[in-house]
Amino acid sequence: MRCHTSTSLLSRRGSTSKLARANTPVFAATSVLAAKAVRQRRTMQQCAAAAEAPGVAGRAALLDRMRGALWGIFIADALSMPVHWYYSVTDLKRDFGEITDYQAPKARHPSSIMSLSNTGGHGRGGQAGRIIGDVMNHGKHEFWGVPNMHYHRGMAAGENTLNAICARVVMRGIAANGGKYDPALFLGDYVRFMTTPGSHNDTYAESFHRDFFRNWAAGVPPERCALGTEGHNTAQIGGFVMLPPVIMAAVAAAARASSSSGGSDAAAAAAAAQAVTHLRTTH
Repeated sequence: MRCHTSTSLLSRRGSTSKLARANTPVFAATSVLAAKAVRQRRTMQQCAAAAEAPGVAGRAALLDRMRGALWGIFIADALSMPVHWYYSVTDLKRDFGEITDYQAPKARHPSSIMSLSNTGGHGRGGQAGRIIGDVMNHGKHEFWGVPNMHYHRGMAAGENTLNAICARVVMRGIAANGGKYDPALFLGDYVRFMTTPGSHNDTYAESFHRDFFRNWAAGVPPERCALGTEGHNTAQIGGFVMLPPVIMAAVAAAARASSSSGGSDAAAAAAAAQAVTHLRTTH
């Protein structure tokens, strides 16, 4: 595993199979998850070691790899947006053939269960709640109760989904704070972004967003809105999309303080800790 994203994201060959695999449920064994955690830690160590590389050329190479990884988030998200949650390769091929460029979502999604989702909080439920529509995802409530409605209904080809745009919120906050990640500043940015009408064009919002803002609308302070919402419905992979810039900020901090003790292991541990801190703000 590398700490940058290859331009193979733009490859025209094999796109369908890659996207289909990305949208296929995987029930991993504990040993597989443990192995993945080891690989992720090794990746952080490699990135941290690169941050300690002496000379301007080494730092420039690291910055280039970081840029590639961040671009990769948005390219991959926009490419896969129209086929999110397609669970049948047959359906995918019928509706899109091969994904070789940016495309808009179809009006009908064959695997959509958005009509079963709770618009007033996490998980499944009815559409009586108005967290969707009034508090966040303004103007989108009416689409949630329609069977087979596409999760990203109304989005244009090449647009990013809500989770990817939230990664941009994180990036802007880090940039505005001199390259440093601050969870309190992120929460302020997150609340302003999500509650501002017209801030994004996505119809769907995952459970962790909906439950956070159910609590926020009830008067819970932002730093406590994610407490007690862990479990199948909210502790989900969607929150991982925001982690790369958080981790990179820690790696960049290691580069700025390359004279500090501890080496790449300490830098990798700091990056992992910062990632967990961020994930807990919304999960």
